[in-house]
Amino acid sequence: MGTNNSIKKIPRVAIPESEKERLEALKGYNILDTLPEKQFDDITRLASIICEVPISLISLLDEGRQWFKSHHGLDVNETPREMSFCQYAILDDQIFEVEDSLSDQRFCDNPLVTSDPFIRFYAGAPLKSPEGFNIGTLCVIDRTPRKLTDNQREALEILANEVVINLELRRERIQIEQERRVAFESNALLNAFLDNSPSFISLRNTDGEYLIANKATLENIKRTKDEVIGFRLDEIFGEAIAKQVMADDREVIASGKGETKEYIVEQNGATEHYIRYVFPVFGLDGNAYGVGVISNRVTEAKKLEQEIKLTSERFTSLFYNSPVAMTITDMTTRNFVMANNAFLGTFGFTSNEVIGESVESFDFVVNPDDVATLEEELMKNSKIQNREIVVLKRNGEEFVALCSLEIINVDGQAQIMSAFQDITKQKRVESALQEAKKAAEANTMAKSSFLANMSHEIRTPLNAMLGFADLMNKTHLSGLQREYLDAIDASGKNLLNLINDILDFSKIEAGMLSIEKTPFSIQQALDSVNMMFFDRAQSKGLKFSTSVDPAIPSLVNGDPTRFTQIMINLIGNAIKFTNKGSVEITCKAFELSDGNVTMEIVVSDTGIGIAEEKLNSIFNRFTQAEDDTTRNFGGTGLGLSIAKKLVELQGGELWVKSSVNEGSVFSFKLTYEISESNEYAHKEALVFAGSQKDTFKGKRVLIVEDNLLNQKLASTLLIAEGFEVESAANGRLALEKLNQVPFDIVLMDIQMPVMDGYQATRELRNNLNLGVPVIAMTANALAGERERCIEAGMNEYITKPFKTQELLEMISVLMG
Repeated sequence: MGTNNSIKKIPRVAIPESEKERLEALKGYNILDTLPEKQFDDITRLASIICEVPISLISLLDEGRQWFKSHHGLDVNETPREMSFCQYAILDDQIFEVEDSLSDQRFCDNPLVTSDPFIRFYAGAPLKSPEGFNIGTLCVIDRTPRKLTDNQREALEILANEVVINLELRRERIQIEQERRVAFESNALLNAFLDNSPSFISLRNTDGEYLIANKATLENIKRTKDEVIGFRLDEIFGEAIAKQVMADDREVIASGKGETKEYIVEQNGATEHYIRYVFPVFGLDGNAYGVGVISNRVTEAKKLEQEIKLTSERFTSLFYNSPVAMTITDMTTRNFVMANNAFLGTFGFTSNEVIGESVESFDFVVNPDDVATLEEELMKNSKIQNREIVVLKRNGEEFVALCSLEIINVDGQAQIMSAFQDITKQKRVESALQEAKKAAEANTMAKSSFLANMSHEIRTPLNAMLGFADLMNKTHLSGLQREYLDAIDASGKNLLNLINDILDFSKIEAGMLSIEKTPFSIQQALDSVNMMFFDRAQSKGLKFSTSVDPAIPSLVNGDPTRFTQIMINLIGNAIKFTNKGSVEITCKAFELSDGNVTMEIVVSDTGIGIAEEKLNSIFNRFTQAEDDTTRNFGGTGLGLSIAKKLVELQGGELWVKSSVNEGSVFSFKLTYEISESNEYAHKEALVFAGSQKDTFKGKRVLIVEDNLLNQKLASTLLIAEGFEVESAANGRLALEKLNQVPFDIVLMDIQMPVMDGYQATRELRNNLNLGVPVIAMTANALAGERERCIEAGMNEYITKPFKTQELLEMISVLMG
């Protein structure tokens, strides 16, 4: 795939009506032929995953080519436009889909179809700019015919919108940076000329006290800075002159406008004519701060003309600018023309030591190669922006500076303006932040590793304990033995619930918990939860009821697992803290509009209630309403926190009303899209009535497990169902057995010595080329574990402790 001249050219047949305007919109993003950017690569990778195809592209069409800003699964940057599928996709605002290119007259002879990459399926969502032009597509490609599902089409459109949003953000970011550079350059240039201006420039406050007086002003009145700054007009020029000047100042402040006046001064036996511009200076709070004064000798008007021009409009703001070390040098003589106070103070020189001297006589830049590189680039581009270099002060101290250079023209003479900003502290902060980021990432990795290990270490013995308890429960036991066994089983399940709560909360805090969107029935979800708690409520003598508004749609698009988890936490709490009376669940359609339904679900009880001062804290993690709640009722204090976060992750809100000894009412609202699907997420579990020896008789299963108790448990369960069972203590032994005799199913543990489950599965798929179904049996229930197992080549995933019926159902499905 590429632009080789030997490839057959196909005439371009698809041109949008507003092609000229479309191309202008594309060029306005300044993105063609730019380097890859992570946010776009993430979107193409996500499109590939969602649409389950090997290739995904962000394709932008200019006059003669389609150029890829991001490409996943295809190592090429562009192709001729006349060969592109995307030239058709940009003609419409809907997804353009080609299910089988060989059956489409437009593409059956296309070189991209008949040769590498052998495109058979294509779907492209147009990238529409805010101006309404389709500048390209987010497209997905497969080498076999296929068709996108409705969810995949919707996801592709959403991701295409995300591409356009990122393009807009990128353009805005570039524009802001350009404006910032322009402001920096303008302020720096004016600051350089102001500090070296021959004009008499000063700033006085409203009391007539001098705050600023430049060098020219001090020389003109023959006083030093220490004799002027901080002194009033009357202390310098006498009361009569001060009275007149202060009266003029007050008029200027009152008018809010600058005022220009001419005046004459007899100086050294000669008459000098001056023009004085006095303007009010206001602080950020809008109050008068004082007056600024710029005076020039009219007799030197030609000399001052350029200075006045350069310092006219934005002069006031320069008084408040932070100092930046700057110099101006003559390009012909290479001598310093100007050096501001910030430069002199930073590098440790006086003005007399610098002005008029050659740049080559000062070794400011530590690395001579930097000097040569900067000069070469400046001669080529006339400007250099924000280049990091290491510079040297007079005392030998080195620091990192951000250097900017520009060739300017002053009175027809070429000069170089240089700016040096000390960023040493910034670099240290950046380095410290990088170290802090690495430390935080290491802590996160350590936390995830700890949770994974703890999950595995606790769930592994729990699997054996609960499994053998279940097996023992099926044997003949005395009443006391069964009572003891029920206590063991209940304690194990309570411990499992505790582990699940902690893992769920850790996933939520780490942002690793995702919300699915699939069709499901609210009524059926509530019925399932109702069945789960009915016996528990009856055993306490509670009235337990569920009411669902008939206006609730039969199917909605959402996450049934998380909805059920919210209800389990709220109903479980209600029953736990209610000793008499009732627990009621109601679900009402709060609002129906635009294909969405907003539901309000209320769980009310007549239990012990919650004190008013505790209502704001009960949703905090590890928090109970009273100190003795855990002792009296059990629990981790995570249930309500998890429920609240799950509601908020779905865009909803959870709140509570309660009084001590009068019960509690927990309510939440969720908005779901009304589903038009005929299928829904809830599936009835396969019912295994009695033994399945006839179903699984003679089927060979290999249990790969290093824990002997879990080996024995799985073997006992499967032998009882008619399986022929063999075991292996690690992945290496499992591969040896699989290489010798065939098996119908493999149950693969993940964490094992010698060779773990991931390595073993990859070996049996890639080297032994075996297609035997593999079920991962892992004690790690953290987010991403199932995906890692599937990626390694396993067919399914089940967490320990597992339910026998769930495992048998999974085996039955995989064995067909």
